[in-house]
Amino acid sequence: MSLVPTEIRYAVRRWAARPGLAITIVVTLGLGIGTATAIFSVVDGVLLRPLPWREPDRLVSAYVVREAWRTDPALSFNWNSGFVSWPNFRDLQKLNVFDSVAAWRRTRLVAVWETGDVAQALNVTSNFLATLGAAPYLGRMFTTAEDDTASDSILISYEAWQRRFGGDERIIGRQTRLDDAPRTIVGVLSPRFQYEGEPPEFLLPFGSLTVGERSENNNAYRVVARLAQGATVEQAASGVAAILNGGQGRNQRTSRLATIPDDQLGPVRAPLYMLFGASVLLLLIACANVAGLLLGETGTRRHEVAVRRALGAERWRLVRQMLTETALLGGAGALVGVLAARWVTPILVTLAPSRMPRIDTVAVDARVLLFAVIVGGVMTMLCGAWPSVAGSSFPPIDALRSGRGLARFRSRSQRMIVSCQVALTVVLLAGAALLGETVVRLTSQPLGFDERGLLAVGVVPRQRALLTDMPRRTQAHNELLARIREMPGVESAATTASPPFGTSYGSNGIEVSGRPGESLSAQRHIVSEGFFNTMGMRMVRGREFDVADAARQILNPALPGTESSDSLGVAIVSRELERRYFGGNATGQRIRFNRMWLDVIGVAPDAKSLQYTDEAAPAFYVYSKQMPYIAVTQFVVRSSGDPVLLVAALRQVVTREDSQFAVTYVDTMRTMMARTVANERYRATLSSAFGGAALLLAAVGLFGLLTRTVNERRGEIGVRMAVGAKPGDVVRLVMREGGLLVGGGLIVGVPAALASAQLIRAQLYGVGPSDPHVFILVSTVLGIVASAAMLLPAIRASRIDPISTLRAE
Repeated sequence: MSLVPTEIRYAVRRWAARPGLAITIVVTLGLGIGTATAIFSVVDGVLLRPLPWREPDRLVSAYVVREAWRTDPALSFNWNSGFVSWPNFRDLQKLNVFDSVAAWRRTRLVAVWETGDVAQALNVTSNFLATLGAAPYLGRMFTTAEDDTASDSILISYEAWQRRFGGDERIIGRQTRLDDAPRTIVGVLSPRFQYEGEPPEFLLPFGSLTVGERSENNNAYRVVARLAQGATVEQAASGVAAILNGGQGRNQRTSRLATIPDDQLGPVRAPLYMLFGASVLLLLIACANVAGLLLGETGTRRHEVAVRRALGAERWRLVRQMLTETALLGGAGALVGVLAARWVTPILVTLAPSRMPRIDTVAVDARVLLFAVIVGGVMTMLCGAWPSVAGSSFPPIDALRSGRGLARFRSRSQRMIVSCQVALTVVLLAGAALLGETVVRLTSQPLGFDERGLLAVGVVPRQRALLTDMPRRTQAHNELLARIREMPGVESAATTASPPFGTSYGSNGIEVSGRPGESLSAQRHIVSEGFFNTMGMRMVRGREFDVADAARQILNPALPGTESSDSLGVAIVSRELERRYFGGNATGQRIRFNRMWLDVIGVAPDAKSLQYTDEAAPAFYVYSKQMPYIAVTQFVVRSSGDPVLLVAALRQVVTREDSQFAVTYVDTMRTMMARTVANERYRATLSSAFGGAALLLAAVGLFGLLTRTVNERRGEIGVRMAVGAKPGDVVRLVMREGGLLVGGGLIVGVPAALASAQLIRAQLYGVGPSDPHVFILVSTVLGIVASAAMLLPAIRASRIDPISTLRAE
C-alpha cells in the first residue's frame, strides 16, 4: 500500500501529462514568490531587524537646527543636522533625562603606515560603546582620563583585525602606526560594528583635542545619548532645547532630538516599503495569471468532473483534489522562488547604494525562508480556491449535456482576471515611469562644468610632521601637482579643497563692497591656478588665477595683527553671487572674507557642488597659493583619453616610494556623480524590472485567454467566414475583444496609478505624480505590447478553414 495519498499521486500523474502548463505555472509562481522574497530579505535586513544595540529605541541623537539656513543655497545642506560644541556636550551630560551622553566625530582619513593605504577613523568619548549598550570583542574601551589627556590608545574593528593582523589573539598591546605616530591597540570592536555611514576601522580617544577644538565656536561633535528609564523623547527634547537653543537673526538656533532608529533608517524606510509594495503587486499579478490558467483548465475536465460526481464523488472531495493539484505546483513554485531569491538577493545588495544602512547584513535566512513558505501557501489558496470551486459547481447532467454554462462562467472570470492584471500593471508601469523620469531629469541638469575625461584624487599626509608644518605640506602638494601634470595622458590638473560631487564644501559669511556691515553667506572654494581650465568652466568675464597672484599672500587671520582693510588678495565669484550681491558686474569690486578684503578678478559660471539637485548658489574661489596655511588635499585631473585608464597610474604616482602622501580615493567625475543619484537609480531600476515583469505576465495572460477563446469559438468563426466574413474582419473581431479587456484594465488602472503615485511624491524630481505625459506613455507602451499579444491569436483565427470547421461541427 502506497504511503503517498491518492490525491497527490493523481495530481502528479495529471501534471506529468501536461508538462507545458505545469512548467508555466511553476515559473510564474516562482517569479512572483522569488521577487517578493528577495525584496523582503532587504526590507527585513535593513528595517525590520532591531539595531544591534541594547534597547535601541532609547538611543537618541541631538542636532542644532538653523531655520534661516533652510532656504540659503550655500547653507541648506546642513540646516537641520548641525553639530554641537564641546561645552554644549558637557552641559548635555548633566541632564538627568539621560543615563549617559557620548560624543563622536568622523575624523579625517588616517594613513596606515605599515601598508601605505588609508582608513576611516572615529574620535569617540570613553562612554561611547557603553552608551550604545555594546562592548569590545577583545580588550577594553578608553578610560575617562583619555577623554581629556593625550593618549596613544586605539580600538580596531573586527574586520581590520582579521584583514590587517590575521586575527591574532595576542593583538592587545601590540603597536601600530597611524599618520607616522605610534599607537597601542587596546581593544577590538565586535563583528560588523557600524554606527553610522561607512564602518570605521579605528576608534581614537578625544584626549588629543586642542583648546580651539574644545571652544564654544567649534561645532564639530555628534551626540548620542541613552534615555533614562521612564524618560520620554519629549522630556529630553525640552532639556536639550534649553542648552542648544539661542542666537539671533540668521544664526538663531533651535534643536532637534531624533531616536537612532528614525535617524539612521528614516531616509530609506519609505523607499524600501515602496519597493516591497511593488513586489506585492507583481505577486498579485502572478497569482491572477495562474488563477486564469487554472480556470481555463476547468473546461478541459468538465466530463471528468461530471463522471466523478455521477459516480458519487462529493463536491468537497473534488475541491480538495483540485486544491491538492494546485498545492503541488505551489510548493514547486515556492522552491523555485527561494532559489531565485538566493540568486537575486546578492544582486540587490550589489546594486544598492553603498550608504544604505545595514545592507551588508542582508541574507536569505530562516526568517526569509519562512516568509517564502507563507507566501507560497497564501498564493496556493488564492490561485486554487476560485478555479476549484468553479470547476466543481455544476451538476453532472449540465456538464454532460453541454459545457456552455461553465464556459460562459469561466470566460467571464478569465476576462475579469485579465483586466485586473492590466490594471495592476498600469500601477507598476506608472511608478516605474515616474521614478525613471526622475533619474533622467536629475542627471540632465546643467552642471556648469565638463565632466567628460575628468577625475578627482584625494590624499592625506603619511608623515605626522606634515600635519602641522603647513609650509612644508604646501610645498609637498605643489610638487605632487607638478608630477601629476607631467604624467602621460594628463591634459591638465589643479588642486581644490572641495571638488564637485564630493563630500562637502566650505561656507563662509562674507561682506561685499557697497553693502557695509551686511553679513552674507556663500560657498567657499580654495583652488589652484588652472582649476577652471581643468574643470572645463569657461569664465563669464574677467580672468583666472595666475601664478603671479601668489605674491599677494593672505596672512593667517587666526594670528594677531593680520586684519587689514587693504586688499591683500584676489578672488573669483560665481555668476549667482554676482547677480545676488552685486546686481551687476562684480569684476573690480571687493568681497571681505576672514577679515580680509579680496579684489574680484573674474566671474565663473554657476556649478553644482554636492548633487544634481543643488540650486545655483553664491560661491567664491580663493587662490590656494595665497593661503598656504590652509591644506588643500584634493586634485582634479583632466585626461586626454579615457579617464579610467589613468586611475592606476595616478595611484602609483601619489604612493610611490618617496611619496609623502597616501591616496584616499581616485574616482572619475562620472562615478562621483552617479554615486549621488544611487538611491534614485536603485528605485528606478527595481521598479522598471517589476513593471517589465508585470507587463510580460499581463501579455501572457491576455495571449492565453484569446488563444483559448479562439479555440472555443472555432465553430462560430467558421460560420462567420462561411457567410462572407473576410480574414481582416476576424482579426478585428479578436483584436476588439482583447482591446475591450485592455481598455477595462486602463479604466481601473489609471485612477489607481494616480492615487498610488501620490505615495511616492516625495521621491520624485522634475515630474509630478499626475503629469499626463507619463500616463500617455504608459498607456501607449501597454497598448503596443497588448496588441502584439493579441495579434497571433487573431491571425490564427483568420486562418481557420470554414469547410473543415463546419464538417467537424
